[in-house]
Amino acid sequence: MGVHKSGSVLIALLLGSLLFIGASVENLNYERVHFIDSAAGNFLFRGNMPQLNSTTFAYDLLVQYLRQRAAEEGNLTMPSSFYLTVVSLLDPANGPDEAAALALETSFFADNPALGKLVWWKMVGDTQAPLNLSYAQIRKLAPALGAWQPDQLVNRTETLRAWLEAPTDEPVAYYFHCGHGQDRTGELAGAYYMRFQDEPGGAGGAYKSAMA
Repeated sequence: MGVHKSGSVLIALLLGSLLFIGASVENLNYERVHFIDSAAGNFLFRGNMPQLNSTTFAYDLLVQYLRQRAAEEGNLTMPSSFYLTVVSLLDPANGPDEAAALALETSFFADNPALGKLVWWKMVGDTQAPLNLSYAQIRKLAPALGAWQPDQLVNRTETLRAWLEAPTDEPVAYYFHCGHGQDRTGELAGAYYMRFQDEPGGAGGAYKSAMA
């Protein structure tokens, strides 16, 4: 399989795994929390909804988990204090659980602005399975991914990277999540891995080739 074809298939695999069927919210789960990247003294993580229950935002536990994952998966020691930016991928239209979870984290940061802030990036997955498309169709769609893909993966991965690399007065931990930290979170994490954490000959090289 050539590089161009493998790149298109990788994009199809990434998007094809994201057909969104249902949504719910899980209390903060250490198994869902993972370190992704760091730059300029800042940190990037993925995970699930940071709540202890439907009425309590899990700030202290989340900070503890981020420190543990940075050490375990990134071999990094996080500073004694940092600013937390939570990027929520929840969609209130998915039902009352997601609506309540989004309201919970919105309220928490409104009440505690010194601790961090919330950024809301609603994500929905895709409405068709790219694996059902022909290779020619995939090759046509791949370079224009940013124009038609509803979750804005091209723009959002670039934004995450720009945030991570930006000098800040205080270290920032960026944490993005959906309800369970799997489907939509995996979509954004997979796109980031492909674009910015490539090894020679790996997925990112195929991605860049497919997008050319």
